[in-house]
Amino acid sequence: MAETLVKTDLPADPKERRAALTAMLKPLVDRAVAACAAARQAALRSDEAGAKLAGTQIEGGYWLKPLEDAADHWAVESARLQLTAYAAAQAAHGAGRGIEFAKRGEPWRPSNVEEDVDALIAA
Repeated sequence: MAETLVKTDLPADPKERRAALTAMLKPLVDRAVAACAAARQAALRSDEAGAKLAGTQIEGGYWLKPLEDAADHWAVESARLQLTAYAAAQAAHGAGRGIEFAKRGEPWRPSNVEEDVDALIAA
């Protein structure tokens, strides 16, 4: 099977190439960080809504239904945003791996968890 490589116009100078590749990664990392922050805020709101509902369930009353709806909404929204944050973090991680290979002049290869763990331990 023939290997297809995407050619880009990267600078020949290693320092300039490193800066260009890092600049390519920055928007992905920024998106992942923003998604994680949004997921965290939704999780905090979910916790607040759940705590408010639990506190008022003891008293009972007509206001329980809106509190249940709010708690359910924020629980679902928190889960949705956590999935979005995970996908953004995976994209940033994959791009980061590719950029690190490009900086070292190595061809891209699929991730191997055992090799990655060994590399982290060795570092």
